[in-house]
Amino acid sequence: MASGKAHATASVLLTIPAGMLALGLGGDWGAATACAVGSLAGVLLSPDLDVNNPIHSNYIVGKYMGCVGGAAWFAFWRPYAWFLPHRSPLSHWPVLGTLLRILYMIALSAPLWFLFTLFWFGSGQSLPTPGPALQESLTWGVIGLMLSDTMHYIMDYVPAFRQHRRPWWQRMLRKIF
Repeated sequence: MASGKAHATASVLLTIPAGMLALGLGGDWGAATACAVGSLAGVLLSPDLDVNNPIHSNYIVGKYMGCVGGAAWFAFWRPYAWFLPHRSPLSHWPVLGTLLRILYMIALSAPLWFLFTLFWFGSGQSLPTPGPALQESLTWGVIGLMLSDTMHYIMDYVPAFRQHRRPWWQRMLRKIF
């Protein structure tokens, strides 16, 4: 099993290949950018959000948004961690886990979105619908996130990526010398 930093580094390094893949599959530069950003989002939207204690993404959010932001991020994902056991297929399988995390975010943020649109647009107006360009960008972003989750899955289950811990006597000798 790779560490959280190793997973984050893999997601960052995957951004350029993800963008090139989008270009190769017939997308334009906007699609390539959206796919790369989706892959980069894998740093924060990691499959390891099903862990009951803070993970690497909590520290990143806390670093840039302060301890309140990190605590809010942890609290937002806490119910997700309670209901899903760590490394279950619902959280770690690349496509299924990605879609479940996206649905979780939509479900928990829907009440806030409803209140925002109610006060911003009023009750009598209809909401603007996203155009085809935004829908295409969101699709490519989800594909990028799925690529990041696939890399996470590979790093967790392929033996070459697992951390190798030194035997106890080598660790002890390193402390002495």
